[in-house]
Parts: sequence; structure tokens; C-alpha cells
Amino acid sequence: MGNTTKSIAIIGGGVAGITTAYFLAKKYKVVLFDPNGIAEQCSYANGGQLSVCNAEVWNSYDNIIKGIKWLTQPDAPLAFRPDHWSWSKVKWIAGFIGATITNKYDYNTRRTIEYSLRSRRLLKKLMKEINIDFHHNDCGILHIYKNQKSWDKAQRTLDRFKDTGWGRVKTKTNLIKYNIKSNDVIGATITKGDSVGDIHAFCTALSTHMLSSKEYNYSLRVNKIVRNENEVFWSNPRDMAISIETLKKDYDEVIVCAGAYTKAFLPHLNIYPIKGYSITYKNAYEAPTVSILDDDRKIVASPFGNNVFRVAGTAELAGWNHDIREDRIKPLSDWVKENTFVNKDDYEKWACLRPMTPNMLPVVGKVKGLWVNSGAGHLGWTMGMALAEKLTKDI
Repeated sequence: MGNTTKSIAIIGGGVAGITTAYFLAKKYKVVLFDPNGIAEQCSYANGGQLSVCNAEVWNSYDNIIKGIKWLTQPDAPLAFRPDHWSWSKVKWIAGFIGATITNKYDYNTRRTIEYSLRSRRLLKKLMKEINIDFHHNDCGILHIYKNQKSWDKAQRTLDRFKDTGWGRVKTKTNLIKYNIKSNDVIGATITKGDSVGDIHAFCTALSTHMLSSKEYNYSLRVNKIVRNENEVFWSNPRDMAISIETLKKDYDEVIVCAGAYTKAFLPHLNIYPIKGYSITYKNAYEAPTVSILDDDRKIVASPFGNNVFRVAGTAELAGWNHDIREDRIKPLSDWVKENTFVNKDDYEKWACLRPMTPNMLPVVGKVKGLWVNSGAGHLGWTMGMALAEKLTKDI
């Protein structure tokens, strides 16, 4: 049981909040707050990849050029909603361009690879210590390329980062052995050390384990957290709202792990919600036996260990809009029919708001009196354990 001389409040029950609680609750009293419960937002149905191989940041001239071209293509990986303009969006786009022209791609990618490798080791250690089921599958991740230009770039990337130890290597393009249609694939790499897992199952199982074990001083509350007492006064009573000021009085430390909603507590942070989509097939016995990343379409596909197959992708700049758009779902379902032998029209649709910084690096540390673990974007699951460990070492 943790040391009750220090109490810590964590805001956010996604992978960042749960893993942060895991590292702290053996030592301190930890109370996690989330009005929706555990892993009901961005940690509900993401692509599932624990992907060191996909730890590249997006800040490159190639991606900016692609992004401009994609604006005119309705089924492109990037969707830019001109009807959702805000200062936050302008500031984020300006920051993204700034991070590109200052040539931080190499340095920042090496940092994300380092976090990802460390997180992989920590997750393996946790899995040895705790028996939790999150449909983990050590299947490796296969990058596929259908365009010569992108394949040439991939080979340069392999050479550029081979000294990091990320384990991504070239492989043969006859992919039928993986249950993948490969007629138009001209190049491929595989990272055998990578894996997939159901992030929602992981978070709920780890939370349940900590609640039931005497090793952890951990509890969960479903209160809504707001910035100030005025918001508590005007809040719907059913929200059971508590202000940050109250948490600061009642707890020694407050940690914000609220994903894209971190900005509600620290408005000056340049974290913007980039919407992503996924579709999930159950009883997908024909699914590929390896996880896939289609580099040209920016789509990921993950076969979980319980015959569940999930396909995810797209980046939509639409502010705080949660709508699930059919025109963004269709490219995912079309991709399944074109590239796999899964022949189903019955799937669960989902969308989330990824918390992303302009330079693709997470915010981990103390900011204006609050501890923060947020902004990991599409790598929140991949880097989660390492970011939590990093933060808790400083507390």
C-alpha cells in the first residue's frame, strides 16, 4: 500500500492517466478523476499498434506538400474543415510549419523512437508482473508501399534511423502468407518487435487490478473537473463538478492527463484535437496475421488476439467536433475490401480527438503549477508507459 503522507490527483482516465497512476500508486495515495470512467475517450478504440516503427514525427516538407495536395481529394488521409476556424487551429498550423522549417524532424523523431523503445520494455515488464488480458498480439508490424516515390523515401528513412535500434527492416513483397492481397505492393518493411493490443482493455484491466490489489493506494472517481469555482456553480449538478482550485487544496500534487481536453485547464498550451477514425470487425477469422501500416493511405490495421480486426486512420482538423462522418469511414472500409480477405459490412464505427502538439512531442512535466502528461497524439499508446515513468520520476 502506498505512502499516505503524499496525495496525488490525476485528471483523465485514458492510457496517460492510468499508466501514470500505475507508477505512483505503490508509493503515494492516488485518486484518478474522469467523468466518463476509464478509457472512454481517445483510449477507447484507437488503431491498437504499439509501433516503434511508426515513431516518425510528421514535420517534413514532403508531408506539407502531400497535405496541400490532399486538400482537394475527398478520400485523402488529411481532411481540413474550413468551416471550423479558430485561433487555436491557426496557432497549431503555424507551429507545425515552424517545426518543419527549423529542421527538427531528425532530432524529434529520435526522441519519439527512444520513448517508444523504452515504453516497449516497460510494457513487457508489466506483463510479466501482472496477469492482465488486453488481447495482445506479438505479430509485428508490416509497412507496405504502393508508390515508388514513397518506397524510395522509406529506404532512406531506414538508413537514417538504423542506429536507433528500432528494428525496422526490408522484407519480401509476396504478402499472401500474411493473408494480405499484395498485387500492387512494390516494397515493404517489417518490425518484428512491434505488437498490437486493445488499449481500452488494457486501461480497464490495469485499473481493475490496482483497485483490487493491496499493493496500490488507488481509487477512481467520476467527477467532472473544471477550471474555477464559477464553472462549478454553473455546472449541471449531475456532473458533480470539482474545480482545479479545490483539487490543489485537497491534494499535494495535481496531474493533468486529459488528452485534447488538457487545453481546458492550460489554455496557453499548443495542443490541438486532430480527429482520427476507426472501424472494428468482430469474428474476423480471415484477418491478416500481421499488423499493417499502409504508408500511402496512412491507414493502420491490427489483428487482436481475440479475432477482432481494427482499421484506423485519417487526420481531420475540425476543432472539437465529434461527429462520425461517413465520407471519412468509407476510405477505411474500402481499404479492407481492397487489401484483405475480410468480407464484412458489419463493423463498429468510432472517432476520437487525438491531442497533438505542432512538433509531435508530448508535454511531460510541470506547467504553471500543474503536472502534465499529454500531447502524445497518434503515439499515445506506443509511448504511454515511458511518458508516465518520465513524469513520475520528477514528482
